[in-house]
Amino acid sequence: MGVRGSTPLGSTKFFLPDSSSGSTFPLNPQDQHVILDIWRNGCSLHQVWDLYKLLQLTTSCRLSEAIEGFLKHLEDRGRCRQYRYEFSRALKHLLKAVGDTLPVSQHTTKTLLMSCPKLEKDPTFVIKVNIFYRWCKEQGYTAMDVTVEKPHRPVVNEIGTLSNRQVRALIDHCDEDLLGHLWLCLCLGLRRAEATKVDKLTCRDNYLIVGAEAAKTKTRRVISLLSGHASYWLRVQPLPNLRKRMERLKRLAGIGIWPRNCMRHTAA
Repeated sequence: MGVRGSTPLGSTKFFLPDSSSGSTFPLNPQDQHVILDIWRNGCSLHQVWDLYKLLQLTTSCRLSEAIEGFLKHLEDRGRCRQYRYEFSRALKHLLKAVGDTLPVSQHTTKTLLMSCPKLEKDPTFVIKVNIFYRWCKEQGYTAMDVTVEKPHRPVVNEIGTLSNRQVRALIDHCDEDLLGHLWLCLCLGLRRAEATKVDKLTCRDNYLIVGAEAAKTKTRRVISLLSGHASYWLRVQPLPNLRKRMERLKRLAGIGIWPRNCMRHTAA
């Protein structure tokens, strides 16, 4: 965008570059009035241009509408139910924090950080929010690059394990149908994500076979069962709401601190 004339400010004329011809053409009086208003409030020419582009968006969309469209987009792309659920939960939290008053076109990184403290604490949440706003830009809901930097997490070198008393408390308070999951993690050292993919696990000849599709390393693993443990395989089954049920079990067992991968490390 170019400017011709400097005094007085009211006589300043704005010209928009035409990339196809290399020439310029004047903005209409209404747009000039809006831009002059912004300029009088102390914005730089670069900010004026960014805000002008923002005002020219053809699509105005509320956050709730954009979230609904994004989740439908994930479904159309064939994303699994769990994947869509995790995005839905994250974006509902974002909507509750930010509100639905401003259209998506007026959201900025700064306003998100001011409204939603979770963005400064949870890297996984940040990734989901960034993916969502990138999609919004592709749809024309915003002209801005709304990108939040992932919060830094200090590297924890100390491996956390559960004490014998804590393991006993988990088993004592565990529901019958949850014992199979506990056995996979506490006794065989499977990661939580691996233990949920029960259709990729096989048990035969006193060995548990973790299929490559289930393993984090994408390589097949064979784990020897402890003596007398083969019968626990019969308890392994797909479990709905596993995350919530494990959170409840930890509360019932009185375990406040839960180090990352602590069941796997306890098994080792």
